[in-house]
Amino acid sequence: MPYGTRRSQLDYLDAEKAPVEIDFDSVWSGVVKPAIPKEFEMKRADEFHTPGLIDQRYIEWLYDSEIVIADLTFGNSNVYYELGIRQSLSKKGTILIACSGTRLPFDVRNQYVIHYDYFKAPSIASFQDELNQAIINASSEEQDSPVHVFLPGLVIDRFTEEEIEKEKTNELLNARISDLEKEISLLKERAAEKRLLRKIQEANSGTRLLSLCTSLNPTEYSIDLLEQLAVQLRKHGQFDKAIEILNSLNDKNPNDHEVLRELGFAYRKKGEDFYDLAEEYLQQALVLNDHDGELHGMLGGLLKRKENYLAALKHYQIANDLNPNDLYPLVNIGFIYAALDQKNEADVWYRKVKQDCTNLIDSNAYDYWTLLCHIEASVATNDRANAMNSLRILMGISVPIEDIASEVDQLKMFVKIQFSDVLASEIIATLAPNDARDIIE
Repeated sequence: MPYGTRRSQLDYLDAEKAPVEIDFDSVWSGVVKPAIPKEFEMKRADEFHTPGLIDQRYIEWLYDSEIVIADLTFGNSNVYYELGIRQSLSKKGTILIACSGTRLPFDVRNQYVIHYDYFKAPSIASFQDELNQAIINASSEEQDSPVHVFLPGLVIDRFTEEEIEKEKTNELLNARISDLEKEISLLKERAAEKRLLRKIQEANSGTRLLSLCTSLNPTEYSIDLLEQLAVQLRKHGQFDKAIEILNSLNDKNPNDHEVLRELGFAYRKKGEDFYDLAEEYLQQALVLNDHDGELHGMLGGLLKRKENYLAALKHYQIANDLNPNDLYPLVNIGFIYAALDQKNEADVWYRKVKQDCTNLIDSNAYDYWTLLCHIEASVATNDRANAMNSLRILMGISVPIEDIASEVDQLKMFVKIQFSDVLASEIIATLAPNDARDIIE
């Protein structure tokens, strides 16, 4: 168990928890020792004064002791290290204790842990009774070390006849200790990553996402997690920070097509001045993976905004071939034909989109993207009633600002090419009043 007075969070996986102070010397002398039957000789690790290497002595103690009590409070790494050694070396009694409120790692939660409440003195007596009984049971029954349960034939013997066998045993022990240390480290890393992912998913503003980046150390997290953070930053309009994170990922992993794809899309979202740079990154990603339908759609959207309609149409058609059920390439193929003044062809594609969306809406299997596509297809086919009905439903649900802006951009292109421009302007006036005033002016 730890020594002296320590101050930390009981839930050591959550840095926002208020720290508490515990005097572990008092826990040892006033809480634990009185519960130990008198026939046992009691010693804490710091009470061993025999000559020799310290690590060799406490390993011998962990191996030889009939019973070992491990206090898991504050997630002390030394305690977990010694617990791993004990459960690897011996199937004798090992009793786990912890202060109430301690959050235990997943791999320990299925083991029996006796809790004491350091801050409620009246509860100590019941803890001592439970600990006393656990010691009595441990001294009379064969214990269930998880390592020895998994390897029932495992025998650890530090006394061998041949020196070479002793070396092999030591090597095996060191390897097992190393594996346990890695598992504990990995457990903590996973917990930290899950916690950050949850915060990213719960963030509802760009300001909140930027605050998560303040103390972020990119080397501690996976590429996938950092990419998700960058995507969320981009969706909330924080383009520069998203690009900064993606650039750092690209420097370390220059052949990751998903990072290149998101980097290109972030530059595209940043504005017209960055379209050429966006295309460069998207084309690099395409070289690495030309079977990514979403990537073809992103590149098509960029080329559409650069008014390179024939090249855009090619990528939208590939995206549709790769993902036939995706509405995004369908609506854009319709628009490209309209921009190329092939109104009959555009009408065919938009009517297909409208029917697909209607089927989803009628079966109550729609989302906000279905409604946006249905609105656009209804505008394109001059179906004001359906456009307004879907708009009414859309206004009652939560829709990412990025996707609203994307649809407004598309309808503004309708106005520019004079394609159902009157109804398109009416929809823009509801979705983005400021944009509508610009169009009128």
